[in-house]
Amino acid sequence: MLYSEPSFGNRQMVKMKYMGSKSVMVQVATKAVRDALVYQQYWVISKNVCTAPGLLLFRDPGFSMSVLESREKGYTGEITNYNALNTMYYRNRKDEASKHRSITFGFTVDKVNPDTTANTKRDQYMAHLRFDQGFGDITMDQLWACIQGAKPVSILPSPGVSMDCDYSECIGEFVTVGW
Repeated sequence: MLYSEPSFGNRQMVKMKYMGSKSVMVQVATKAVRDALVYQQYWVISKNVCTAPGLLLFRDPGFSMSVLESREKGYTGEITNYNALNTMYYRNRKDEASKHRSITFGFTVDKVNPDTTANTKRDQYMAHLRFDQGFGDITMDQLWACIQGAKPVSILPSPGVSMDCDYSECIGEFVTVGW
């Protein structure tokens, strides 16, 4: 089953936690999967919200994403298993306007426990975005626009859907952005 939400910035679902010379860490919340113990989530970032150099930054082989559980202070129980997928899908169709170009990447989740925070309305996690070559010509404001403009798309287990597969290309083609 596929769930699509408005971009992170539309509902203030993302908060900058750390900015370095080659990486950022953001706290992200999503409502679509709050009760799911197993799911996949993909970020679809459009050129409409992220400049062409911004999309290139995410397409660089030195880009990587790590995802961590957002937990209550002092929590000592098991940690949820978040695994970033290594595929970045770039949608670039010649028959569409350039603002519809997008990059799609994601991660899988296999929670050992339900969300440990007191918030029962959404699932929270930390996303660490690393750029081995640095940010190049992109300003922090431009990078932040890319992150805020990311559209989260989640896949929940359902008949015919394997949680072991990477659906980056399928999501990148199916979810059109920049309209």
